[in-house]
Amino acid sequence: MSQAATAFNDVTYGERPGTPAAYRLVADLDEHLQSHGAQAR
Repeated sequence: MSQAATAFNDVTYGERPGTPAAYRLVADLDEHLQSHGAQAR
């Protein structure tokens, strides 16, 4: 999760260009959290 947060911060606040690998990291985490959130309901 911390790697995804770092990638997000670098692009959003650090004005660094995103990479395909960083995008995939954040997207995978998002999908994982959404699938576990749906199970908790």
